[in-house]
Amino acid sequence: MARPRPESGGTNIPASRPTPTPVIDPSVAEAKAAIAEARAAAAESAAAAGGAIVDGKYTPPAKPAVVPVAGSRTVFDIVDNNDGTKTIVYSNGDKEIIGSKTDTTPTKPTTNIDVMKAQLKGMGFSAGVIDSSTGFLNSLLQEGLDYDNATDIFLNNQEYTLKNGTRMKSPFYTEYGYLNEVLASPKTPSELYNAVEGYKIVQQRFNLDKKFTTPDYLKDLVKNNVDVQTFSERANIARLAAINADPAKVQALIKLGNIKDATGLTDFYLDPKVGQEVMQQNVNTAAFVTEAVRRAQAGIAIDTDYARKIGAELTAKGLSEAQVTGVAAQGYEVIGQQLNPLVKLEQIYGQRTGMGSAPESQLRADLQKQLEAEQFSGTASELLRKRTEQEQLAFQRKSGTIGANRMSGGSLGGKSTAGLL
Repeated sequence: MARPRPESGGTNIPASRPTPTPVIDPSVAEAKAAIAEARAAAAESAAAAGGAIVDGKYTPPAKPAVVPVAGSRTVFDIVDNNDGTKTIVYSNGDKEIIGSKTDTTPTKPTTNIDVMKAQLKGMGFSAGVIDSSTGFLNSLLQEGLDYDNATDIFLNNQEYTLKNGTRMKSPFYTEYGYLNEVLASPKTPSELYNAVEGYKIVQQRFNLDKKFTTPDYLKDLVKNNVDVQTFSERANIARLAAINADPAKVQALIKLGNIKDATGLTDFYLDPKVGQEVMQQNVNTAAFVTEAVRRAQAGIAIDTDYARKIGAELTAKGLSEAQVTGVAAQGYEVIGQQLNPLVKLEQIYGQRTGMGSAPESQLRADLQKQLEAEQFSGTASELLRKRTEQEQLAFQRKSGTIGANRMSGGSLGGKSTAGLL
């Protein structure tokens, strides 16, 4: 039965309405479904790799402990040391560093003086002489000179006057350049440097007195063309002479006036005022006289003027000290055998000439000169021939023999050394 319509003026009760169904956007639904699908796939993949995704974050699987194989090792890890090297960690605990450390020293900026020093070192001069000249070189560069002009002043000028009037002496000139003062033809800076440094090395090697490298001494060396090699040879001879001082040689040098005693041997051989040719002549003359001194007991006297003459002749022929010694030894050996017998013969047979009646010292000196001329100059002694013949005849009369020849085996026998000259 139908509900009666309420009367006018009565209370109105609204009729109930059904709840509206929400409208879903298809595109949003599709996106959510795709995200859920992707998350599920990622979780599945992580689980397959031994990891997991928790709250959207991936947790990798833990590294399994490496079990080294006995007698072998594998690379476990490589660590960068951040200095150009790496450390290799092996499975057995060994570590090895590879690579080279990077030079982290800050590079100093190159200055003008550094460039100039490098240029001088490139020319062959030592760091010692260059570094000790830094003040002088800096002053030249501060004057506005370029490298070439500054180098030329340093190596070739005695001094330089700055713009403010200050005069500076070149350290190179003080140490090396002064040697050109005694040379007619100046040497190059390199030649002077090498010469001085070479002389110093010889002085140290043979433990010579430092006087042998003083400026005055070095001036005489270069003036007389005594180069480093010659100086070294002389120093070695002087060293040997001092160690094995030959009494005969010492006496010979004393007689020649070259030394006062054995302590002067070094000075004799290293005399800077004597050039190589003159030194060789002095050495040869001393060798010649030495052999005469050795035979002083045979009555041989020393004539220094004659010795110097023969020494010069032998040197001019190119004979060395050893060769001169050989010539003199052979010649004076023969003279020593002949001199005394000849003096006696001349005293017997030389009465008519007056020579036989001369004092024995004078007679001996005159006969020695004749024998020396025969042995060393090839001048046959007529007196020696005549006295030999007289001795032979006297012997023949006494013995009743004929043709006896004493020239080859008698007291006056002997062979001349003139052919060796």
